[in-house]
Amino acid sequence: MEVIIKHACPVLFESSLGAWLFLFSPALFAALGARLLQGSFARILGGTLGGGLRDFLVILAVTNGWVTVSNPRYEIMVSAILVFFGASGGALGSCLAPYRGKLLLLNSAIGGFLGQFALPFVLMAKRKNAEYRSH
Repeated sequence: MEVIIKHACPVLFESSLGAWLFLFSPALFAALGARLLQGSFARILGGTLGGGLRDFLVILAVTNGWVTVSNPRYEIMVSAILVFFGASGGALGSCLAPYRGKLLLLNSAIGGFLGQFALPFVLMAKRKNAEYRSH
């Protein structure tokens, strides 16, 4: 969780509540997207779009100057990677869910939330690749 807040959030939070809301927003958006577009294939599209929405909005806000970056470790490329991971998690959660109901909301939310936790492994692989090339 710390890696996501350090590198993908442009704002430094004063309280832990803001950080938790930032972490849980892909889950909320993926569940809402899947719920709004219920159906055979539409639920997967809804979970996909909802899962990547937070980081897409972060990139949009930072590039247009709507948000002043106060986090010195923020990297816009990490947010771009998280768009893919959040969308992938939301899509996977929606695929494994039934067509409608509470289980669709739950699976999509879990997928959107857990999708972002692939980021530390990607950053670790990048670091190990740089160490390998330096030798």
